Amino acid sequence: MIKLLVIADDLTGATDTGVQFSKQGIATLVTFDMDVDIKTLSADLQVLVNDTESRHLPPDKAANGVKEIINSARKQGVEFFYKKTDSTLRGNVGAELDAALEASGSKKLAFIPFFYIIIHEKEF
Repeated sequence: MIKLLVIADDLTGATDTGVQFSKQGIATLVTFDMDVDIKTLSADLQVLVNDTESRHLPPDKAANGVKEIINSARKQGVEFFYKKTDSTLRGNVGAELDAALEASGSKKLAFIPFFYIIIHEKEF
């Protein structure tokens, strides 16, 4: 059963996030299907990653897509949501986070943007 829905705005972010769960042995599916029927998926799946391809959409359309996906997933029993954002904050970050918060029914949203560079001392 799907325990977590991850929403990414492009394929790179979706697959990068999905592979991290998969590497930990967590059954994960990455999809473009905005209307996925969770009940038709394998009962072994725990994480569903949805690529909305919304990075270059107008903010209102991107937000509406996030709301629709979360509303549908909530009706199908999903309780946990992760809105994946671009590490350099490209796209409709604010509009999509607002939409995720509203649609999830939560009162709080933890947003921790993180971009890191590893520099080896010998190479610096």
